[in-house]
Amino acid sequence: MDVIGFIATIMPIALSPGASFTLALNNAVTQGARGVLRVIVGTALGIYTHAILTSIGISALLLRYPALMRALTLLGTGYLVYLASRLIQRGWQGSARSPTSGRSLGIRVAYVANVLNIKAILLYVTVVPLFAGAARDNQPLAQSVISFMTLATMHVAIMGGCLLLTTQVLLRSAHTITMQRMETAINLGGGLMLLGLTLWSYLKG
Repeated sequence: MDVIGFIATIMPIALSPGASFTLALNNAVTQGARGVLRVIVGTALGIYTHAILTSIGISALLLRYPALMRALTLLGTGYLVYLASRLIQRGWQGSARSPTSGRSLGIRVAYVANVLNIKAILLYVTVVPLFAGAARDNQPLAQSVISFMTLATMHVAIMGGCLLLTTQVLLRSAHTITMQRMETAINLGGGLMLLGLTLWSYLKG
């Protein structure tokens, strides 16, 4: 495995805004660090799912069947647009109640958003194998799973650290803003950002 190369490659990806970042910001305002941890757990489970499916060769089938890839892309895009519309609606309403109470935007939502994210799928199908040695070596199945899970664990650690750090910095730096106003701003801004990124990614692809 090329651990150093993988870390250098995954770092900017983990720092770039996306669905997990938007959900983490939303949860941070209403639930604090515990809400962010829910998003991290859901995203981590999604990352491990990609790692396992790729290591055993199932995800590679998407590259062989373009129609299946297009269907998954449409499904993932639709789900992210749905999440964005929910955030925008809550921000527009300016509700003082927690939008993430319960499980509505918790582990399950973060997991599905990551699993259906076409960028995450392509990352583990095309890029991660280069650092896991799978593209060079004819690894036994067990060794392949271990390699992918090791790199996925590093990905989770970097992603989780970035989400915790950025959300806590945001909350601590916004002490002059009421939580209700911050919640409204994050819901509206995050929803619009997620919608824009999703549509731009779909049209670009």
